[in-house]
Amino acid sequence: MPGRLTKRGERGNLPKSFVTENPETDRVYRVVQVFPDSGRLSLIDVFDNYDEAVAKVDTAKGQGLYYYVYGNSNRILYSSEEG
Repeated sequence: MPGRLTKRGERGNLPKSFVTENPETDRVYRVVQVFPDSGRLSLIDVFDNYDEAVAKVDTAKGQGLYYYVYGNSNRILYSSEEG
């Protein structure tokens, strides 16, 4: 019928698949090292705490490699680039 109204779901910035019930338990931080000569990636470790991940990167500095801390959204949260 023309002119009939339909109810839509709530609108927001993020799709419902991105919304989690408890974001504190879903936080995972991955420490990745990159070899600058070849561009090869290597996963060092996975942490539940951001400070532990940053401490791991800071202790690994000085080896001529690049280190990154990634969050759940594959965004770089911390980096150490020494060449």
